[in-house]
Amino acid sequence: MSTKLKVLLVEDRAADAELVLHELRRAGYDPEWTRVETEAEFLAQIGQGWDIILADYNLPEFSGLRALELLREREPDLPFILVSGTIGEDNAVAALKAGANYYVMKDRLVGLGPAVERELREAIEQKKRKWAEAALRASETRYHLLIEKAQFPIVVVSAQDLRVLFINDHASHLFGVPAPQAIGMRVSRFWCQKEDLSRFIRLIQEEGEVKDFETELHSKYSAKMTVMLSSNVIEYAGRQANITVFQDISDRKRKEEQLQESEKKYKLLADNATDIVWTMTLGTNKFTYFSPSVQKLRGYTPAEAMEIPLDKTVTPDSYKRVLIEIGEALEREKAPGSDPDRTSQYEFQQFRKDGSIVSTEARVKFLHDANGRPTSLLGISRDITERQRTQEALRNAEKNFRLSLDESPLGIRIVSAEGETIYANRAILDFFGYADLRELNQIPLRDRYTPESYADFRVRDRQRKNGENAPSEYEISIVRKTGEIRHLQVFRKEIIWDGQKRYQSIYQDVTERRKAEASLQKTLLGLRKALAGIIQVLASVSEIRDPYTAGHQRRVADLARAIAQEMGLSPDRVEGIRVTGLIHDIGKMSIPAEILSKPALLSKIEYALIQSHAQIGHDILSEIEFAWPIAKMILQHHERMDGSGYPQRLKGDDIMLESRILAVADVIEAMASHRPYRPSLGIEAALREIENDGGVLFDPAVVAACLRLFREKGYKLKD
Repeated sequence: MSTKLKVLLVEDRAADAELVLHELRRAGYDPEWTRVETEAEFLAQIGQGWDIILADYNLPEFSGLRALELLREREPDLPFILVSGTIGEDNAVAALKAGANYYVMKDRLVGLGPAVERELREAIEQKKRKWAEAALRASETRYHLLIEKAQFPIVVVSAQDLRVLFINDHASHLFGVPAPQAIGMRVSRFWCQKEDLSRFIRLIQEEGEVKDFETELHSKYSAKMTVMLSSNVIEYAGRQANITVFQDISDRKRKEEQLQESEKKYKLLADNATDIVWTMTLGTNKFTYFSPSVQKLRGYTPAEAMEIPLDKTVTPDSYKRVLIEIGEALEREKAPGSDPDRTSQYEFQQFRKDGSIVSTEARVKFLHDANGRPTSLLGISRDITERQRTQEALRNAEKNFRLSLDESPLGIRIVSAEGETIYANRAILDFFGYADLRELNQIPLRDRYTPESYADFRVRDRQRKNGENAPSEYEISIVRKTGEIRHLQVFRKEIIWDGQKRYQSIYQDVTERRKAEASLQKTLLGLRKALAGIIQVLASVSEIRDPYTAGHQRRVADLARAIAQEMGLSPDRVEGIRVTGLIHDIGKMSIPAEILSKPALLSKIEYALIQSHAQIGHDILSEIEFAWPIAKMILQHHERMDGSGYPQRLKGDDIMLESRILAVADVIEAMASHRPYRPSLGIEAALREIENDGGVLFDPAVVAACLRLFREKGYKLKD
């Protein structure tokens, strides 16, 4: 049975890796393996439980020696064998001195199996020795029970490589690392500042001891803790070591920093604030400090203000309220987990020196002693008289704003989320014909809207209640109190009204505009009918001169319309294509009739005359303002996708889509109809023609739509 073997291959060539794996299997191993080529990949695999590492000497981005160096830093006991085809004698010796267990040449892989077996056996023996040594150390530590259970953290580290040799229970608990797991760890993992560690090592090497060394270490309970270290050089288990005792001073340090920060803020405020900065001792009602700005606000010098107790500084009503609020704040301050930097805000009335009263706002926080107990108040006060005047002005502005809403010519309505009308201006009442909001609210919405508008409202209301995006702009038709129908344009949006979410709708009476639009539509309809008549006359005149193509333009127009609809073009573009198809050959009016009806093949000159009809048709219609670019469509309806058409030799997308549609319809109709010089070729021949030339002469999308019409939807050319 094969022996399981977890092997990490440091090899850039897959073929070489397969040879190595083959040799391992031949030697009786069942390898579970991973191949890496770069330093990053190698580092990611260290610590993943490998039994052995087999590494090439040279890789494009890495080397076996670098892999060995990284491994020995992290897993010094893991077997490491170089398997290379380029390593020389000197390099091999250097690798062995650097910590490689063995090396095997790729051209002599037969020795790989025995080498792996030998190194795995040695690794097992080495682990046994280490276990024995650990057992011995465990035995020795039993004699250090007093140190292990000491109520202060103690750590012993090797002076040579700074690995933990001993850690007592207190330190183990503080770092969150079980003692057996901590043994052998580098002490550097616990230090936050590597510079501090370097300085600490230098001091103990130079002086043999270090006292009261302050630094920061990683703790199980926080990102870091501030500690005070004391360390001495000792002999431990036959080697030189350092024993270090430390004390967690994080709380003390934090409180000192908080006090310093508080004092810094206090001084900064006192020296620079234009507002009044003051302090007062809790329980005495006596002020202990006022900044110079007190004179500007109250007329007292700082010394005079400190002589006046709190109950004489503020009005009686303010005094009662302030005492209650400070008492409540003090209870919150004493609660567990309270924020020592929390500030509270108060408004009160206080006396000026001349007897007048000034409105004041104060932000207050507690100051604490070294034990964290609140002892006094730090406050910053300011005159809010001007702000109160501003607030009054805002109230007046709001009043004026409401008046402007009331008198607006646009209807303005505010409703709650439930649909209740909270506010409606005069214009809204006039639109509906009601005297006041009470009368408006008494009429059900169903009776205020036409049936169609009420049905639309129900749809919008359902969308809003379902969280869907209902339109914010729409039209409604209302029934006035007199029964008259009026049309309103509505703009609706969410607003904050009296501090709550409401909905504002703005209404504009568009009844007269609707009437004007209806009149305009009627006029436009008449113009379209007139235009259709003109187009029909032009088409008839064109076909009179060419009796053989009678109906050609009409059939082209109908087929082009059907293709455009099949392609999903808009109704307006479809209509433009149909109209153009009716007169697309109008330019043939200028060509002699004997050429148009000639029953034989045309000469080059005659064919050139025929080709000129596209340009002539464009020139005839270019000065007429149609709703569509008819002249341009006519000019391009004989252009081809590959540039072989006429008159401009346009290619691809340079040809209008409308003209590309007309081109296909024109060819289909021409081939399927009789001509003076030939009989009809039939619709199937015409369809094969455009199918074969799709993408070359004709737009493939247009061809596909045309083929679907005839072959799938049963379209037929009309007589």
